[in-house]
Amino acid sequence: MIEMNHPGEGEWFPPVMLTVAQKYDGIAELTDMILEHFRFLNESGKRVEFEETKSSLRFTELLKDRLFARVYEHIREGNGLEEIVSAIAHREVDPYSAVEDILEKKVK
Repeated sequence: MIEMNHPGEGEWFPPVMLTVAQKYDGIAELTDMILEHFRFLNESGKRVEFEETKSSLRFTELLKDRLFARVYEHIREGNGLEEIVSAIAHREVDPYSAVEDILEKKVK
């Protein structure tokens, strides 16, 4: 449920628009409000801020996925993965140290 909080300074508060699609009532007003919101996003810099946040998230997720794939492929060669898992299971090394060791060897 939408809370009835008032927007802070420089924030957008979406108005309630009455529309009846079958009769086209309120459609022009709704279109105007959508365009006004678009202008607000551009003029306030919020659209750019949103795009930068979205781009940052996309980049970091892609980086994590690609780095994991490359490192995982590397440790799967031979018996590398089994040896690491066995060493962790037998308490010969802790998982954090094992990860750091792999990263030091693979990512330079």
